[in-house]
Amino acid sequence: MKVRYIGIDTPEIHHPMKGIERYGKEASEANRKLVDGKTVRLEFDVQEQDRYGLLLAYVYLEDGTFVNAWLVENGYAMVMTIPPNVKYQELFLKLQREAREGRRGLWTYAQRRGKYLSSVLCSEFLLRLLLLFLTNPAHSSSAKGARQHPLTSVMGIVK
Repeated sequence: MKVRYIGIDTPEIHHPMKGIERYGKEASEANRKLVDGKTVRLEFDVQEQDRYGLLLAYVYLEDGTFVNAWLVENGYAMVMTIPPNVKYQELFLKLQREAREGRRGLWTYAQRRGKYLSSVLCSEFLLRLLLLFLTNPAHSSSAKGARQHPLTSVMGIVK
């Protein structure tokens, strides 16, 4: 059974166009060591499958280890929140900030390469902005008057 971890993105190792991305092998190996041959518990969010039919889940080991969070916390994955599956977004963002500040995993490279780090921060900002826009009723098409985007509140979130 194939499961796509909700809320995170790891560097590619089998992408037909990108090939093997930096830190992809390490992330894949860390995940394999963590879950291979082990019994896991799946927790679903709003959607149980993606458009390709893969299960979307938060994954836990028998000892309670939250696999999605562990991968982010140790720098093997970045946050990638896709609404409506946002249950642990705040936790993942906090763990990513800590991994980045601690220069763990893929963040070791990112700290030495400002351009790469900037693109990751920009992606984090855009994801937060999109989520804020989609979940705030003041921004719906049914709201009367001009739409206002609270960029200042989002900007304060991304450090």
